[in-house]
Amino acid sequence: MLFILVLSSKNVFAQKYSEYDVKAAYVYNFAKFINWPPHYFENKDVLVIGIYKNQNFGEVLEKVLENKKIKTKFWEINFINSVEDFEPCDILFVSNCSKEETIKLLKKVNKKSTLTIGNNIQKFCQYGGIINFTPKGSKKRFEINNNAAQKHKIKISSKLLTLARIITKDEIEF
Repeated sequence: MLFILVLSSKNVFAQKYSEYDVKAAYVYNFAKFINWPPHYFENKDVLVIGIYKNQNFGEVLEKVLENKKIKTKFWEINFINSVEDFEPCDILFVSNCSKEETIKLLKKVNKKSTLTIGNNIQKFCQYGGIINFTPKGSKKRFEINNNAAQKHKIKISSKLLTLARIITKDEIEF
């Protein structure tokens, strides 16, 4: 009887958090292990998170970040519905887009210190994105293109790098 109770309680806890809850927590923790260039936040009141084409994730992220600071800054979420609507941000979460949209968005943040995070977008890191969530069941939960991070003057903690599949120059296609 105790065995059945333990098994059923594990199922309840396992189902408590949605995929977006988990990814929102990851995004918050990614920011803790990222160092933007020195003085990057000096003239900024808030850390801006852009959410591309995913209102539902943005709403979950708002709940996860409630009453929390990122890099000693309060945060603000901007929803972006098209490449043309893009406004500069410190973290860009990209979801539900084509290869062409992905490339256009990454060009928008070129030469900016924007942490780009893909939501299981095929070849996101190979196109120049920094972090990409991998498909469910993958050995690693996310991949990192550290070369892209360095290009954007973003330094990723070795603690975070050890948890990821690293995309190297040999895997970058363009």
